[in-house]
Amino acid sequence: MGVFVMVRISSLLAIAVALVAAPPAAHAQPEDDLAMSTACPVMPPIGCKAAVIRKAKIKIKDVTDKPHKDSLSWSFKKGAATETSEFGDPVGGSPSIAGCLYDSSARPQPLRELVIAPGGTCNGKPCWTSKNDKFQFKSKVPNADGVVFAKLISGEGEETQSKILLKAKGENLMPPLLPLGLPATMMFIVNDGTESCWIVPYDTFGIDENSEDMFKAKGPQ
Repeated sequence: MGVFVMVRISSLLAIAVALVAAPPAAHAQPEDDLAMSTACPVMPPIGCKAAVIRKAKIKIKDVTDKPHKDSLSWSFKKGAATETSEFGDPVGGSPSIAGCLYDSSARPQPLRELVIAPGGTCNGKPCWTSKNDKFQFKSKVPNADGVVFAKLISGEGEETQSKILLKAKGENLMPPLLPLGLPATMMFIVNDGTESCWIVPYDTFGIDENSEDMFKAKGPQ
């Protein structure tokens, strides 16, 4: 894949292995909700698109006594060749769109599912807009999963040109109990009859912080 890093099958399989048992956080997502998760599979599928080494960053902030300050941001840059059609039509169509967070602990997976509904109205304007090879979701008020912003850029099928940005915050985010079990994985998935996904595993050498308050990392390795 040239400059791209192949997502190791061993990293994906590790997500399904129980390595570290952890109790639920005070304001973590209830396990019952996780069990009803539909947009994100229990483990990432094989064959998702990857990004250039260290060009995908993630930051999760868990402010225990101030959940309104919780936040998650993910940037997937210089990704593998992606056609605009792989994003479906979030403006006028009905694709299933979600960010999915996994780790290698014994907890139910995914740890967190950030669903972004297609269409809709946010702040009196369409939630989704499109221009050329770009789709953008924007809302001043966090949605049911805390998402306030997403941008999907295909790069019109050119290598290293695709990009995905995702931001969520506030009480609806309900971040998982930190620290995360490594390797941890962030995936963005779109299903519009045909499934497309973009994925980044985060392991030891790309971790900047993995504490009770924050997970910050660069990937893939």
